[in-house]
Amino acid sequence: MCCVMAAEERESWARRYGIAVGTVLLATGASMLLRPLVGSADSPLFAAAVVVAAWRAGIGPALAATMMSVVPLDLVMVATRESFSVESSVGRLAVFVFVSLFVGTATAARRRSEGEGML
Repeated sequence: MCCVMAAEERESWARRYGIAVGTVLLATGASMLLRPLVGSADSPLFAAAVVVAAWRAGIGPALAATMMSVVPLDLVMVATRESFSVESSVGRLAVFVFVSLFVGTATAARRRSEGEGML
């Protein structure tokens, strides 16, 4: 029985973090497609990825989605295509991380409270 439980926990862990990876990949692809149309390197799609990860999978995957989003935001969207330059966009990335952590934490807390029947 304990081995079955461990397999279920692994599956749950993989599904939850898979949601985080999938939402960030979708946000990256959509941002790359939309960039020529909007002409900017804003991060609303990545913030949405964090919200979806928090809502569907919890705080751990939301934090993972936040950290995973920093690389495509800097490498693909903000910085020049030739280099990974965190220095060029530290302020923008810091704001993104702060907002994502706040929204992810709030969304996960709401999810937990709904699961406990508090709302």
